Amino acid sequence: RRLVRREICRPQPGMDKPHPIPLPQLIARLIQGMGGGTIGVVQAYVADASSPDQRTKSLGSLSAVTSLGAVVGPAFGSAMIALGGRRAPGIAAAVLALLVAAFAHRFLRESHELRNSGTYAAPSTTSSRTALLRVLSHWREPAPRLIMDARITHAVRCAAPGDLPEPGEVKSCGVYLAGELGALPNLRAVLALGVLAHAAVLQACGIPPARTRFSHGAIHGLPDGLMLADAHQVSRYDGAGGRWTGEMFEAVVLGVLRRLEA
Repeated sequence: RRLVRREICRPQPGMDKPHPIPLPQLIARLIQGMGGGTIGVVQAYVADASSPDQRTKSLGSLSAVTSLGAVVGPAFGSAMIALGGRRAPGIAAAVLALLVAAFAHRFLRESHELRNSGTYAAPSTTSSRTALLRVLSHWREPAPRLIMDARITHAVRCAAPGDLPEPGEVKSCGVYLAGELGALPNLRAVLALGVLAHAAVLQACGIPPARTRFSHGAIHGLPDGLMLADAHQVSRYDGAGGRWTGEMFEAVVLGVLRRLEA
């Protein structure tokens, strides 16, 4: 509440006393805040629409364009003020936003396609509101509980070329993984997606990976009562090749939950 008051009644340049922000400007800021996650959406879109060998290049180009916008933006705003006064930058930004939305709707065809293949599952017909209500009303079911009681982390914190990290990268990131595991005193089970994650968890726990081999669906007992469950990596490579299915992954998760409840 104090932050809101301070923002609404912040001192204006050249004024000793606070001056209320006009209501339209406050509403515009609220709308901007609610729609401020557009960069993340664009990154996800580019990652999904790009082929694996072009994904790094595409994300790099997106980062370059975003940085260019941050450089050109102030100059563009100053030019608009010189041409049309203080209201011109806001109007110009609104027009550009509408043009971008129209361009995306017309030319970005991937967002209109309903993909159903070995790589892309059939799209859900459940609305966001229905899904949220189900999570809140059926919180004892496995999926909602998993959302509430789970933590997702990475064995390797970089996008390695070809998804094949170097041993040095795995070793460097293992320090952070060990720190995360050590910071969870109530941790009872870890689900490793893939051989690399399986080995990384064992190394973080001080166990030689050769002693416990990876096997899809296996649940290994580790020191201090910790369980390590194995599952094939959930990726388009494994899914497209028939190495795993959604049912196989769900079976592993349900197996871990049964062991925890036993």
